[in-house]
Amino acid sequence: MRRYWWVNHKQTHLDEYAGGYIWSPKEKRNGVANQTYLNLTLVSPGDVVISYADGLIKAVGVASDAHREEPIPDSHWQAAEYWQALGWMVPIMWARLDHPISPKLHLDALADLLPEKHSPLQKNGDGNQGCYLASISPTLGGVILGLVADRDLKALTTIRVTAPSQVNVPGEDRRRLPAEQLRSVTPEYIWEAVQSLLQGATSEEFWPSIDYDLLVDEGKRLAPKQVFGLAATAALGFTLKPRHFTAGKGTVCFELLEAAGYKIVPKGEPVEALEIPNDTEDREWAEGQVKLVYHLKRERSPGLSRAKKASFIKQHGRLFCEECGTDPIEAYGDFGVACIEVHHEAIQVADMGEQHKTTLDQLRCLCANCHRVLHRKLKAQIVHPTPAIAEPDVMSAVLC
Repeated sequence: MRRYWWVNHKQTHLDEYAGGYIWSPKEKRNGVANQTYLNLTLVSPGDVVISYADGLIKAVGVASDAHREEPIPDSHWQAAEYWQALGWMVPIMWARLDHPISPKLHLDALADLLPEKHSPLQKNGDGNQGCYLASISPTLGGVILGLVADRDLKALTTIRVTAPSQVNVPGEDRRRLPAEQLRSVTPEYIWEAVQSLLQGATSEEFWPSIDYDLLVDEGKRLAPKQVFGLAATAALGFTLKPRHFTAGKGTVCFELLEAAGYKIVPKGEPVEALEIPNDTEDREWAEGQVKLVYHLKRERSPGLSRAKKASFIKQHGRLFCEECGTDPIEAYGDFGVACIEVHHEAIQVADMGEQHKTTLDQLRCLCANCHRVLHRKLKAQIVHPTPAIAEPDVMSAVLC
């Protein structure tokens, strides 16, 4: 059965990566035995080795052969004066991580799984300097490989190691969630997650994106997996971890983010900002009115319309115009959804500041006709202000 090992080699890790091995003396300089040196003789081909240096898990390796007796490598000259000249070497096929992992950030998942004797880490998460190669349990090994898979699946593929799909971690479910459960993440949850991140919320569970960005308000970019993780946490009622789902083209995560109205682009791909309304009706409506253009640009937030519609359906069971009561779905079937637009009311143009954030309860679902009428009334109020006894000033934007 495959075993799991953890090597602490701050001084020699770069040389051992380059040379494809781990090496230790047979015993301490004073002749006293050291179990973490003897452990090299217990490694078998196919065993997994976790590399730790400078406070980080920097690589994962697989033993390609059994141990053998070897003199201290020339590259280990800095340790030659206090290590014996003859020791044990195990050939290792290493895969370095593009995104090293800090065990301290994951102590809640790792601490209880560390070995009681010859632990590679101290209780505070720092490395144990007296330990070179530690034997760790398959459970701990699986947890670490799961963390690696969430960030550097390519590294595991390189050395043909597969992260266990299910590891029995006390109090924690490590399985990928089924697609039908993930589909509970509807557009309003995704929109709320985006707003939270734009207002400064953070999630230590999810790292910055590597390959893709989610485009949101005014060209800002967010990590797709972070957005979906926060949205799913709200939708499902428990804290999701990166291991619970995968992201990338063809995944349920990306499918639902795009269905919620967001565009996902390769990281670094330039995207031209929309400076003016691109709809003919909007252009005519906002022509010559800087405040209206400003409002449309700021408040036509990606995903907002679909979030409001999803929330409205959840509350009322169907879409209809809140102004005239028309239900276009009755007349046109599913295509009638296109007749319902999202209208922003109660926010006067002059009162909108840089920090204004729309909430779903400030929006109404209207048929296209009612929405256009309100647009015309609004423009008339802006161009030809009426006395205070006139109808209340409203602000609206086509968000469909």
